[in-house]
Amino acid sequence: MPTWTPKLDTNSKPIYLAIVEALVSDISGGTLLPGTQLPPQRQLADHLGVDFTTISRAYAEGRRRGLIEAAVGRGTFVKSVKAVKTANPKRDLGMNQPPVPNAPHLGLRVAQAWQTVGQQQELGDLLRYQHPGGTETDRAAGVEWLKKQLPEISTDSVMLFPGTQSALTAIIGHLTHSRKVIAAETLCYPGIRALGALLGLRVIGIAMDHEGILPASLGEICEKDAPAAIYLNPTLHNPTTSTLSSERRIEVIEIARRHRIPLIEDDIYSYLSPESPPPLASLAPDLTYHVSGLAKCVSPALRIAYVVAPDRHALKRLTFAARATTGMMPPFLSSLAAHWITTGLARDMSRAIAEETIARSRIATDLLPAPLLQCARESFHAWLTLPPDWTRNQFVDEAQEIGLYPVASDAFSLGQAPEAVRLSLGAPETRAELSEAMSRLADLLARPHTYDSLIV
Repeated sequence: MPTWTPKLDTNSKPIYLAIVEALVSDISGGTLLPGTQLPPQRQLADHLGVDFTTISRAYAEGRRRGLIEAAVGRGTFVKSVKAVKTANPKRDLGMNQPPVPNAPHLGLRVAQAWQTVGQQQELGDLLRYQHPGGTETDRAAGVEWLKKQLPEISTDSVMLFPGTQSALTAIIGHLTHSRKVIAAETLCYPGIRALGALLGLRVIGIAMDHEGILPASLGEICEKDAPAAIYLNPTLHNPTTSTLSSERRIEVIEIARRHRIPLIEDDIYSYLSPESPPPLASLAPDLTYHVSGLAKCVSPALRIAYVVAPDRHALKRLTFAARATTGMMPPFLSSLAAHWITTGLARDMSRAIAEETIARSRIATDLLPAPLLQCARESFHAWLTLPPDWTRNQFVDEAQEIGLYPVASDAFSLGQAPEAVRLSLGAPETRAELSEAMSRLADLLARPHTYDSLIV
């Protein structure tokens, strides 16, 4: 009888990982004390009725995590509880948020901005409802922020929403009132899939390659399905990081114009990519609803989205949609955003985030296999295509076992999900934490992968 018999909860995971989990549980719970000798691998394999290689792999993983140690000629022994708790710190690679730059001077300016705006805010502004879409001052700040990409716009064509998702809800809601079909990239921002479910829409996936959507696929969809709108994230696409070329943008516009279908341009990342092609809204302003904002390039705490509508009639309809959904902009939040923009704080914060993003994308490209990785220099997320012997669910399961939390492609797919995951490079707090996480991920990819099973 072995000195230790693990209680296995396989739950569709490899047996060797179930054994490692049992090690963690029994060490943390005090069943296995530091210095306890584990049974010989052959003995444990015979007792559990599994291959010797399964136990060997479990012990190797336990040693890698710092749970156990082997002494030549003596056997395998449990290490300290402290080693268990620090073996694999958790690293979130799921939430797609901008990295926090190492810039203490910006932190001081942010604190000063809160105080300044608080002192300037009139009591009446806080105690009265305001017009949906923001005040003249708020919209003027939006024009200032967008003028680099859209120099011809004015306050008459801009309105504010409390975040990109609420803006997309209003735009798609009013465009699909009579026809419940839209088209989007076949791998798209998860918020579009959620909106489709909420509004009862059919969301048709446009085929893609490494550069973005294929115009031929869009043309076929427009001919066959006549969608009410076309949603695109053409710059630093989420999740693949691709950027649509100028040539393809012109083709997309020609197709949309020919079929009289409005474009919805989610341009939330373009401020981080100053060399990207012109926005769709600058090439076809009469056809495009342009959505930009501050959450990805300045701060997620500033839930501000600026929407540029094709014309005043469209803006009026959006104002009605805003009144029916979000009501008005939070006055203090929109005033804070305006202050950040007019004082240059938003610009400086964005530049610092861009610099940090470039450093982090370099870490990912240096540590992960180049043939598998799609990661634009200015993107704080990356797209990892898995080797042939992995499925996305197996990979996510095993990544979670070593404290890493990527997102499987299912979250983005409108069709058959590819064997791939998205990695958020901005979620780890420091570059050192990201580097350590990418090294762990690279080790996982390099291991020979066999998906053990209790089924014989």
